Amino acid sequence: MKKIIAVLTCFLMMGSIFSVSNTKAGNYTFNDLEEYSPFYQEIMYLADKHIVLGVRGSFYPQEGVTRAGAATMIGRALLLDGTKRESSFSDVGSQSYASGYIESAVDMGIIKGYTDGTFRPDEIVSRGEMSIFLARAFNLEAEMELGSDYNDIHPSMASYEAIVKVSEAGVARGFIGGFFRPDQDITRAQFSAFLARALNAGFRVDN
Repeated sequence: MKKIIAVLTCFLMMGSIFSVSNTKAGNYTFNDLEEYSPFYQEIMYLADKHIVLGVRGSFYPQEGVTRAGAATMIGRALLLDGTKRESSFSDVGSQSYASGYIESAVDMGIIKGYTDGTFRPDEIVSRGEMSIFLARAFNLEAEMELGSDYNDIHPSMASYEAIVKVSEAGVARGFIGGFFRPDQDITRAQFSAFLARALNAGFRVDN
């Protein structure tokens, strides 16, 4: 009987260990994510590298990713200088959590401001903008032939070449029916997936 109890205790302990390891990345756990959540592995990969962080234990995967958030995630991924500093944009304060990463990303030519001198840090990033940011950040290349596979992009669009590049690289894929939906807002979970794919070819997808 003692042997049976000992074996059961061992199994329970092993189960506990595996449960923790599957829901924890580095020093972070997210109470709003489960193993079956969309892009769970990609989010955990970034969390383990301290590229994405939670807020009071939550990741908020369905919230839109802002321009400030995108600059910060890309900045951490590329090890850019994130030290808070004076900004060249009228709507980014020196004490903003993203001020350093925004300035670094702008200096690297990854993200640009607007002609009115603003950065619009709280504006939600679209799929087209995501494509531009990641194509620039990771110097993605393409043969420029894939664009014909999408019915809703055209060479005259600012994001056209970037969309082709992220698609051909396996960073992003289109939707059924031949659409990329460049104007559709993206969530924190989706942006995490795209960024993880850009960083790690093991996450990339086929179109």
